[in-house]
Amino acid sequence: MSADTLERPQLAPTDHDSTTRTHIVSCPDDKESTEAWLTEARVFGLEVTALCGHKWIPQRDPQRFPVCQACLDAAQIIITEESA
Repeated sequence: MSADTLERPQLAPTDHDSTTRTHIVSCPDDKESTEAWLTEARVFGLEVTALCGHKWIPQRDPQRFPVCQACLDAAQIIITEESA
């Protein structure tokens, strides 16, 4: 018998700030609603992309964190453009 050693993959450091913020996600065209899309992503472990570009698999309660300022800024631009 041989003893094999498993090596843990090295993960790149992440931007800690982006993981402790609540991000805003727009609804893909083929989804019923943003809420439905986030629920699907959470259940099936799918990656979502925030308006600021941050990508992650939703797992945490978004009400526990402050909202990402870059997402708010992007959302404001979208709202302004749509109302023009």
